[in-house]
Amino acid sequence: MKKIFSLTGLVILVFLMVSMANGCFSMFMSPPSSESTPGPSATAEIKLTVVEQKAFELVNDYRIAKGLLPLQLDDRIIRAARKHSENMGQGVVAFGHNGFRHRIAAIGIKGAAAENVAYNYGYSDPAQIAVDGWIKSPGHEKNMSGDYNLTGMGIVKNANGKYYFTQIFLKN
Repeated sequence: MKKIFSLTGLVILVFLMVSMANGCFSMFMSPPSSESTPGPSATAEIKLTVVEQKAFELVNDYRIAKGLLPLQLDDRIIRAARKHSENMGQGVVAFGHNGFRHRIAAIGIKGAAAENVAYNYGYSDPAQIAVDGWIKSPGHEKNMSGDYNLTGMGIVKNANGKYYFTQIFLKN
């Protein structure tokens, strides 16, 4: 676990990464907003929140800049990522990757999988802070740059104003 403290206030940014036999898993999810925009994917009908859309675009922009194909959204993965973020934000589960294998099995897509998680608070642009942190973390960056084609982003803001991020990556 890595903590980054900001001089502009009590701001904590935490990232976890779990390595597994078939790849690194990390989670990214942010709290749902009242404003939603559609996610650009032929396989997703669920609308992403503004923060989720921004984080999704930042990750794909990063991939494209590295010469990689952009990830496509998948409703099943979005639902799993949001649920995990909600559970972390409400304290139902500890922050981290517990239950990752179960989430992947429940999604029902066979193939390589990874997950990035983060949380932060006190920032005007929580998506940018989370994605910048992932880029600086070798394990999280490996997930972002991995050989995956599908993703789901879930970001939840809890009652205390903390944003919990979960991003699941899959290759079908």
